[in-house]
Amino acid sequence: MENRPSYRLTGVDTSAGLALDFGLTTFFDVFDVKQAVAHEFKEKWLRGGRALPTWADLPIRTAVGDPFDPDTWLMSPGISTLTLRRDRDGDHGFVLHERDGAKVADGGGLAHVMPAGEFQPVSDPQADFSLWRNIMREFSEEFLGNSEHDGITSGPVDYASASPYRELTALRESGDLTLWHYGLIMEPLELGASQLTVAVFDGEEFDSLVGHGGFVNDEGTAVLHPFTVDSVARLEPRLSGSALTLLRKALRDRGKLLG
Repeated sequence: MENRPSYRLTGVDTSAGLALDFGLTTFFDVFDVKQAVAHEFKEKWLRGGRALPTWADLPIRTAVGDPFDPDTWLMSPGISTLTLRRDRDGDHGFVLHERDGAKVADGGGLAHVMPAGEFQPVSDPQADFSLWRNIMREFSEEFLGNSEHDGITSGPVDYASASPYRELTALRESGDLTLWHYGLIMEPLELGASQLTVAVFDGEEFDSLVGHGGFVNDEGTAVLHPFTVDSVARLEPRLSGSALTLLRKALRDRGKLLG
């Protein structure tokens, strides 16, 4: 638990696609305000016999005003990436992360897409300001078990020649890895913004990088599930809200994503 710099969302422009502006904040500046509105709601909900609180019961949430306005509400939208394994025989799969509540700051006990993490620089806010580089770092940590880059012990990241960044970039350039950005969502309890993305790997390339079956990392256990409507429906009670949203959108668009 370190109060590292995070990228702060400062503007959203949808006039021609989606353009996002960012500045800088810190992890706990954002985490603290999200926790405040979440705990306020839960306390009033429990005291009220699990009845929905009124706005008068929620002065902190009321004071937020418009939670979709980055000028008034502090947001650092992390990146949640659904990883799909595209199989040549049609047995496509997706990876879920069973998050261990004793090892993560948020979302413990839930199943979430993988990789996922804060949108943060490592050492140079300009050089690290890239969704792709952020996703690669999370992939390195969560899938391959490499140490987290903290910008102190590890130093700057050599995205051009260090492994696995070199290999991941080569896969993207060859078309064996494709990336999609689904935009921004807002989590209703904490009013936390997040970016939803999808990474589609060619099956053989995925297996050569990651291997087969489930594996344990520093934050929980990862499992490859069939990418089907029935599989997602069965898992739904254990899925985080953003994971369920992303999986439903990906199932809707599976022809385009996997084509």
